[in-house]
Amino acid sequence: MAWRLLQDALPLSVDLQWGLACLCLSLQQPCVWNRLSTPEYATYTCSLVHCLRLIITAVAVSPGDQLLHPEKKKTRAEREAEEEQVDSPTVPNACQQQACDIMAELVEGLQSVFALGHHRNGAIPAFFTPTLRNIIISLSRLPLVNSYTRVPPL
Repeated sequence: MAWRLLQDALPLSVDLQWGLACLCLSLQQPCVWNRLSTPEYATYTCSLVHCLRLIITAVAVSPGDQLLHPEKKKTRAEREAEEEQVDSPTVPNACQQQACDIMAELVEGLQSVFALGHHRNGAIPAFFTPTLRNIIISLSRLPLVNSYTRVPPL
């Protein structure tokens, strides 16, 4: 799906629905989740996060708009100031740092863009919202990004 989006070809909604449903179910499997939790699979985790962001942006964000309103999106300086206050482990490379930034944005969006009934949720087809929420929560609990994001309780 991400490849099609990179080729400027939006997949059919049924393809997106089935692909996201498969990802959601896969992340619920302990063997898959445990594998993605290991440092050896960090690049796979980063790839999943980037592809998910690409899909969400293609489906839910209008041209010239952002997923979160600019006033709600924290600047890099604000995030670095918070990191100095919190004793969090450093992320070893740029790809992993970007994945952490993306997941922090997606987790923050759970309260607004990905909440059914919220006015900004209107851009996302209703059948995507629960699946996207589950995927975001599952990915945000992976060790690579968990110490960086604020994950909602079960």
